[in-house]
Amino acid sequence: MAELQLDMSAERYRSLGLKENPFPYAPIPMESPSIFCNQKEAMDSIGEMLSGSLRTGKSSHLILLGGYGNGKTHALRRIKGQLRCEPARQKNPRVLSTYASQPGHAFLEMYRELMYDISHQELRRLAEAYLGSFTLRTRPRSIASAARRWERIRDGASLLADVLPKAIQQLNNEVRFMDFTRAIVNLAIEEHSATAWEWLSGEGADQVRRRELGLGSNLNPITSIKALLAMKTFSRLVGFRSLVLLIDEFEMIAGLHQSAKQQMLNNFRHLIDMSPIGLNVVFACTPEAWQSFLAEYHAFSERINREVQLRPLDIEHTRELIHAYLTAACDSRRGGLGPFDSQALQRIFELSMGNVRRVLLICNRLVEIAASKGARTIDQSIVNQLIPDQDWDQTSV
Repeated sequence: MAELQLDMSAERYRSLGLKENPFPYAPIPMESPSIFCNQKEAMDSIGEMLSGSLRTGKSSHLILLGGYGNGKTHALRRIKGQLRCEPARQKNPRVLSTYASQPGHAFLEMYRELMYDISHQELRRLAEAYLGSFTLRTRPRSIASAARRWERIRDGASLLADVLPKAIQQLNNEVRFMDFTRAIVNLAIEEHSATAWEWLSGEGADQVRRRELGLGSNLNPITSIKALLAMKTFSRLVGFRSLVLLIDEFEMIAGLHQSAKQQMLNNFRHLIDMSPIGLNVVFACTPEAWQSFLAEYHAFSERINREVQLRPLDIEHTRELIHAYLTAACDSRRGGLGPFDSQALQRIFELSMGNVRRVLLICNRLVEIAASKGARTIDQSIVNQLIPDQDWDQTSV
């Protein structure tokens, strides 16, 4: 009778000069990817768009196009990671970036993802900084200095009761959404923070707890647009120059029912129209879906300032990608592209057609096959064992 065998030892990779299999078993991008190959042109275009917008303060928006597996998610998460670098390393002006893995079936679904990506902890820190900025007459020079002023309230040097009326009045004058204003200021108050976050995140709180904070209805697909606009304004009040939204899998909207599709695109159009300053949106989409939006929804597509194309890897960038992953797991005695020989690398490029996801999947399986046989090199014979009699174009990785 066959039995399941689990091998947890890394010894099986030693013959290949590896400490482990460096290629992901499921090529899903890390939260903040460190490896990013062959997309300099795309990243330069996105950088130019953001730089111009931040210099002038005017909003600007971009569509990032690429087929499945060509690195759209990887690119968006890379952008988010770089925009969220440590404040000491981040050049002014600061931006608040947030990522949604998909737009969802209604705007409220995407809003929830964006807020959870910012996180309760971070938004509470910003709420504390906002209240802290009212403890002294002089304006704080940074978010960090405003946050330190919050300690005056916590230590009793300034009274919260004196700060709240001024903070609420100023914020609501700017956002014109009293429920949002009350939720933000209560987010900084320990006993109210959980309820405030439930409302702000779009999850919703029960009526009794909402009443304690003076909140009306929970957010819905319409008021969530208003809340996101209020979030953009609040971020500027605490010192950010722009709210950067990174929206992945925008092609999902193309599969919605006609009325739902129209509503979602109208919501995005409204968001853009109501944000002439302080907002940058980067959408990631497949070329096919984007062409359908161009043909059918001019009112939305004409508001996108720039298109950027992610292209498949060429042979040199395929080598560069493989080398980057190998570097992290190679034995110090072996470097370069070992254990792959030149013929295997060429075949990997041909089989993957330069698709990043396929490159990583193929390499992962080749390492496992070679390790199971105690091979020292991954050559053409190992590749042939992966696809002995099949046309790769007709089979799944």
